[in-house]
Amino acid sequence: MTEQEFHNQRVAFAIFDDKLHTCYDGLSHYDWLVKGGLISEGQFNDIVRGFMDSTGIYFYQGDFETNEYVEDMALSWYSTLHSTLPVYCGMIKGNVGERWKPIKCVKEGINMYNFDVAKNTEALIKWIRDWFDENGKDCNAVLGISGGKDSTIAAALCVKALGVDRVIGVMLPDGEQSDIQDSIEVCNLLGIKNYTINIRQALDASFKQLKDCNIEITEQCRQNIAPRERTKMIRAICQCENGRMINTCNYSEDYVGYFTIGGDGGGDIAPLGNLTKTEVCAIGHYLGLPSKFVDKTPSDGLCGKTDEDNLGFTYEQLDAFICNETCGDTRIDVLIHDKHSKNEFKLNPVAKYEPCVYRA
Repeated sequence: MTEQEFHNQRVAFAIFDDKLHTCYDGLSHYDWLVKGGLISEGQFNDIVRGFMDSTGIYFYQGDFETNEYVEDMALSWYSTLHSTLPVYCGMIKGNVGERWKPIKCVKEGINMYNFDVAKNTEALIKWIRDWFDENGKDCNAVLGISGGKDSTIAAALCVKALGVDRVIGVMLPDGEQSDIQDSIEVCNLLGIKNYTINIRQALDASFKQLKDCNIEITEQCRQNIAPRERTKMIRAICQCENGRMINTCNYSEDYVGYFTIGGDGGGDIAPLGNLTKTEVCAIGHYLGLPSKFVDKTPSDGLCGKTDEDNLGFTYEQLDAFICNETCGDTRIDVLIHDKHSKNEFKLNPVAKYEPCVYRA
């Protein structure tokens, strides 16, 4: 592994001005903090800094040293980054490209379940390949690319399973999308064919038709019409490009109904559908995808809030509840259970009346 590959697969952080600051851009601490003008060169060795990846959270100071102050800061701040990963202080330096060993573990990780990421990733790639062989031999995988973790990881899995020439990414901004560059970078990183279709005019036309009928447009309607328009365009491309639509939802989102019926809840195959958000991220790191995508803060791109702001709890809490039937906070447990109960109907097949007629 090169030094740059190492930086790409981690989240860098530093603590100063009584805040924990993070960097997802694959920069070294020096380039990010000093060359970026956030702190002076004289401050660099005094601040506590470190990185987080799928193996843990690593805190250190100066020349990768640890001391009582570093350990106190680690225990004070680690939960801001991740509550279940192990926490280490100090690093024993090694060669470039090698994983350096931590000096001291100050908090053991919480193993919510036994997830063999290597075994499951390779099995999932084969499962995708087998599904296409049976349900669309020589068809292309078509999926929306938001620049977030789920669509990035789903696209990478499809490339592994089918080859880069059989994966098509579709970028579907609603007017101006602040992080559209992330979507472009994902397509370029994976080398996949891609299209950009702006859905704003189509949404405006739909809203006009509703208003012309004197229908009051609710906020729920306004937020959910966009994913439905995006799905319509992905379906259209599937029919023009010999494609099958990839659903990129994960089990955590589905469990609490955090998807749109007729929108992102649709598709022909859902590679991530039985994987929690934590497991999806583990697969992303196993595939060697840059941390800026795998660890990106999830948002629906609809209302300007993060997923966790909308839900009222973190994905770590949700995944802990799914695996252990409690996240350790009774109030959050009740909230998760309530959302699951109210939205469970969205996961069921369409209800059909069974006529009292015998058919041979």
